[in-house]
Amino acid sequence: MVTVRMALDVPDRPARPGDRVVAFVACTCAIVLLRSVPLRAILATARTLKRTTRSRPGSADLARLETACRWAARFFPGRFACMEESLTGFLFAAALGWRMDWCIGARLAPFQAHAWLEPNRHPAETADHHAIVRT
Repeated sequence: MVTVRMALDVPDRPARPGDRVVAFVACTCAIVLLRSVPLRAILATARTLKRTTRSRPGSADLARLETACRWAARFFPGRFACMEESLTGFLFAAALGWRMDWCIGARLAPFQAHAWLEPNRHPAETADHHAIVRT
């Protein structure tokens, strides 16, 4: 059995007001980038953002990131799956100075394309992933 969390899930705690603004801007940027810019350009931008982030790896608060990004996703009426959610989270983390890897690859059980975030080069999820591209 596979459980897929949808963007309309109610978070356990409300997002902070400042995080809401950052997450909404990150979500808007992610949607615009994914709909209008080639993927190679998005990956180059993500690599540049990662290089300019000064914080230590692992400084991110993943619960805070997830809560804010899921809050922002409620306002987007279209598809908001792993690619959109992970890019939103990556942009949110970069805006707050948290270093993180944005990965695009495959999940094995069930086999499908997938995108996710990796703080400290470890997946934030508990699934078996194989990265094809890691920023």
